[in-house]
Amino acid sequence: ARTYASIGHGGYDAEGNHVGDICIHLGEQVLLDSAQGAATQTWTQIGHGQYEAAGNQSGFITVVSGLSGANGGITLKGGNAGGNDQYAQIGHGGTVGSGNHTGTITVIDVGGGGLTLTGGLAANSYALVGHGDGASNSSGTRAGNIYIDVDGAITVTTPGPANSVGWIGHQSTNANEGITLGSANTTLFGTGFN
Repeated sequence: ARTYASIGHGGYDAEGNHVGDICIHLGEQVLLDSAQGAATQTWTQIGHGQYEAAGNQSGFITVVSGLSGANGGITLKGGNAGGNDQYAQIGHGGTVGSGNHTGTITVIDVGGGGLTLTGGLAANSYALVGHGDGASNSSGTRAGNIYIDVDGAITVTTPGPANSVGWIGHQSTNANEGITLGSANTTLFGTGFN
């Protein structure tokens, strides 16, 4: 349990406010794969906050893959059945990570790959590009535009339970409290949408 990989301030139950921009540039693929084990609370995340880390999180997030010109793509996979809270996320927040989360998210691939988000089979094991909590277990405001530009297709699937979605956009509670309609723009460029 609590075996996670993250880039950003925070961590398990790291309450408090975290601020700062995050910029990732890779020659090939970006892979956030939380389906590697069956333990609980084994997440992968690029963003501040993380599991049960209540507080205000802010800063721009930029993720670029495929700079070598080939073998690009950005993939987020939620976890397998057997343990809960195996989420994969590009954005601030995390499961049960209440607070106000802000900052533009930019996701780009220039290496011929696409963007794939696959929700997991375990509970609270979502794949999310956005701030908040894909399982809809945290409150607070969410703000910041989302810009996605990939050479390949954009594929989003939810093969498991409703709290383990594949999702592009900000998330909060089931009622989406704290998200004001029209307060964030989502721009998608790809060769196809699945």
